[in-house]
Amino acid sequence: MSIVFDNIDNFRDVGKTINDHVGWKVVREGIFFRSARLDKATAKDRVRIRNQLGIRTIVDLRNKKEQQKHQVGPTNVLVPGQIPGVKHHNIKVTGERFEAFLTGQLKLWSSLPLRALISNRSLPLLVHCALGKDRTGLIVALALMILGVPSDSITYDYQLSREALADDYDARLDEIKKLGLSPEWGGVADNFAERIEEHLDAKYGNLEYYLDGIGFGRDERARLVDTLSA
Repeated sequence: MSIVFDNIDNFRDVGKTINDHVGWKVVREGIFFRSARLDKATAKDRVRIRNQLGIRTIVDLRNKKEQQKHQVGPTNVLVPGQIPGVKHHNIKVTGERFEAFLTGQLKLWSSLPLRALISNRSLPLLVHCALGKDRTGLIVALALMILGVPSDSITYDYQLSREALADDYDARLDEIKKLGLSPEWGGVADNFAERIEEHLDAKYGNLEYYLDGIGFGRDERARLVDTLSA
């Protein structure tokens, strides 16, 4: 099912994207979505999110500074990016430099973003940050790695953000700088999944040891596989 939004960027169904790239059904479709921020979503966009896609949970990875920066309308009416009738989780995942994000944030993370994916009551689920690219990409990558999705397919999904965000690159770069982030956050990294895997192997031994360390153990991983596998 193709969904067109008036004012939500970089939106896609992770399952469909991966399945189309791999060539067979690996990930369930219609239950795991990613996008850029939702603050400027129109009323119709919000209806599509809640009713047409049936999204039950939204995970926002931005910090409070970003949320306040993107506030649309009176501050006492609606928390930035939130949609009435949908459960929201705000989980701060940020860093000043892209390399710090890619390596340091893995060390600082809890398992909360992944735990949102292991309950059928939370699905369908949408995860987003400001651009729906790096922080969102890391959550998506870890979930897909647990599912055993090939790294080139994970990187393919991540790199779709390059075209999706190309039109407003200069404006987005200016916004990134104002938030105190380096210009690297405006681009799309090469070998995204491969770089994550190399870091996990070098720093923690492998993906499983890393996930054990953040409290997302074997049982939780098995539940994620049961929930997201096609």
